[in-house]
Amino acid sequence: MQLAGFDTDVANNGLECVTMVSNDATFDCILMDLEMPVMSGIAAASEIRKQEVARDIHRRIPIIAVTGNARTEYVEKSISPALLQRLNLSIFNWI
Repeated sequence: MQLAGFDTDVANNGLECVTMVSNDATFDCILMDLEMPVMSGIAAASEIRKQEVARDIHRRIPIIAVTGNARTEYVEKSISPALLQRLNLSIFNWI
């Protein structure tokens, strides 16, 4: 992503991502791995949405779910109202 000119921050797990967003809600977008340790990507996305409501933030940060597990049953299971879009990890091979 940085090679493509984007400024990036990296969270090593879902809880760390939630903390980063809590401390700085000015992110333009979040690429969220669904299978992150400590707190899953789906749980982290849900927590971020709860914090947006609690803090009366009207601009929701787009959260794009990323997974290397593209099996249909897994993708269907992972659909969450907190996530706006899903991408298979392989889409980033061109960057």
